[in-house]
Amino acid sequence: MSEPVDTAVSGMTRNNLVVVHATDGTLMKGTLQWPVAIDHPVPLPQLPPVFQLQDGTSGTSCSVDLANTKAVFFVKTHAGNARHEEVRFFRSGVVLDLWVQVEMAGGEIMEGRTENSACLLRGSGLWLWPSDRHANNIVVYVPKDSVVEFHVMGCGSPRARREVVDLAGVRQRC
Repeated sequence: MSEPVDTAVSGMTRNNLVVVHATDGTLMKGTLQWPVAIDHPVPLPQLPPVFQLQDGTSGTSCSVDLANTKAVFFVKTHAGNARHEEVRFFRSGVVLDLWVQVEMAGGEIMEGRTENSACLLRGSGLWLWPSDRHANNIVVYVPKDSVVEFHVMGCGSPRARREVVDLAGVRQRC
């Protein structure tokens, strides 16, 4: 058996088994030729807005519009294992805070806590509560366009989810 190749580093492509979950509920199973090292986490290139999926049985290809997908799963087999129980690290609740390190434009690096929610992905910026409670900063808003590097350093304890509301008392959506 050959050693896995770190294709993300080497630039090589390989045929990856994928299952595409579309937003309309349909599933597509096939092969995607992509430079992905699926064996360990490394920085990977973004999937293109439209990619070609080759059907595993017929060999035909179809175009998949990424905007119409819920997720693209890189899998070991198309059959899966219905009896497998997924590993979950936080069964007792949601971790509400992430401990992060942010490098901003100009080279300033800050560490602190930020909210662990979809707002972190979809919002235009993030709120950062600095880890140094003796410093002058109470909270910092960092626009995403200013972020040069971002690293999760740890996470808080699981707690009951709290609802986020805006100043008018309306539930906030990102």
